[in-house]
Amino acid sequence: MTYLAPASRYLSRPIVNLSLLLLLVALESQRAHGFAGGDALVGASNHRRINSQLQMSLSPEELSKQKGEALQALADFNDGTWSGVATSFSITSDAAAGVSRRKFSAPYKTSVSTRFGFGGDEGLKVVETFNWEESSNGKDGGDDENGFCVASRTILLGNSMDVDAEDGSYSTDVALLDLPSTVSGSKALAKFAIENCIAISDDERIRVFLLYGIDDLLSRVVICDETRVEEEKDGASGESSDEDVSNGDQSPSFDVRNAITASTSIDERMERLQEAFAASKRGGGSGGGSSDSVATQYERYSMDLYGLSIGAWLGDTIVRDMGNGGLSSSANSKGFGSPQSRPKKKKKSNGPDFGSGFAEWSLGVQKVSMVFKWDFEESVRQVLHFGRSIGSSTGPMPTSSMGTVNDELMSRRLPKEERMTYIDYDMSRYAGFIVGEKYIKCPRYLSFAQAESFPFCTEVSVFLREKKDENDLIIELGDEDELPDAFCTRMSRLYDKDGNFSQGSTSFFMLKPIGGGDGNE
Repeated sequence: MTYLAPASRYLSRPIVNLSLLLLLVALESQRAHGFAGGDALVGASNHRRINSQLQMSLSPEELSKQKGEALQALADFNDGTWSGVATSFSITSDAAAGVSRRKFSAPYKTSVSTRFGFGGDEGLKVVETFNWEESSNGKDGGDDENGFCVASRTILLGNSMDVDAEDGSYSTDVALLDLPSTVSGSKALAKFAIENCIAISDDERIRVFLLYGIDDLLSRVVICDETRVEEEKDGASGESSDEDVSNGDQSPSFDVRNAITASTSIDERMERLQEAFAASKRGGGSGGGSSDSVATQYERYSMDLYGLSIGAWLGDTIVRDMGNGGLSSSANSKGFGSPQSRPKKKKKSNGPDFGSGFAEWSLGVQKVSMVFKWDFEESVRQVLHFGRSIGSSTGPMPTSSMGTVNDELMSRRLPKEERMTYIDYDMSRYAGFIVGEKYIKCPRYLSFAQAESFPFCTEVSVFLREKKDENDLIIELGDEDELPDAFCTRMSRLYDKDGNFSQGSTSFFMLKPIGGGDGNE
């Protein structure tokens, strides 16, 4: 598996011809925002407030470009056919009971397609179709007794969709989500669901569904490990293209411009040189590439509390703010901060939302560190420190959470691959899970429909480490101070107390020793 840094991942992404689709999005954006006459908006009343802020901060061209880049990244990575398996489990009101009702799905396939249509029931959306084969005993959760089952769902791309325009990772929320029972492990309908999808390589992704029942309690957590299914015709065309390039029959696919001459400008020469360096790092350079030019190989890093707490996780977060002003969390605050300091949004209307609000965020970059302080028994504390920012900054999210640990890693009644760690945070307000290389934190219950409602956030992290050859392992032996080259990709969502999605972010961390003095402990 090849994992590329955020700045270079988009360079290796195959280009999908969505020029017509992007043009339609740009036209729709201009119409919806009054740039081409009128101020007609479909759906929620709070869009007027958000749109007024966008008009002050983004020009129509910049907004159209931002929408196009987000849509392009979403379609480039996610469209196609994926195969996967799902792990699902529940928790009870008794925190000491830990995880219950865990299930492992049969293999399934899902086809994803990004679409843009016209009409009353059409719009910017993603259509997903699941198909799986049910076993003869009918215990795989399928809805068809004939053995082959199909189910589909539609995701409307509106202001609740958050997309990382670099690699196509996304998150969204859905009301009344009806996942196939073979995937969710339950036939109960979810009143509210939060979906997170993280790209961990060009052909692998991890999806996490947080399902909340009619009582607003966390009813199920579903983790899907999915791998891209390559189409035969694409593989055939790829092989012929590589052969043509190696034989010198045509120019390399990544550079179809004319050769550099004396009349070529300095700017173009520097651009071409940078592209050549980037292609060399990806192993995509033509001819004579040495082994040093091959991209670094990464593998999934199965995590536990010891691995989380042996060092500080330092990195940057890319903030996508939906219009709440980008208030940064105070360094001395605990919890969500003062309600008076947050601007209030109007409640969402029940009208449709077909593309309006999609990718209408303001961007920012901020330094962040994450530390887990574990007493090696039953208590752990997660601490976040936010530093300087450019543009939008992280909103009022909890910076310190104390939890009680329920660990299954030493359990003999479960196979090693099925063991996980459950953490009951902040007196059962949040639940945390460590499942293999994944870390999940989410509220145990939702309260925005009540008078005592409070803001909440979710986070999903995936841990990776540099893959070493057998010969490389000998060099590190005996060095007790050396920590593994571990990395973390984290997506989070922040909601206000009315249940409105206010901010999404993607963070990238690298593990550093606690004693190094950079952890802001």
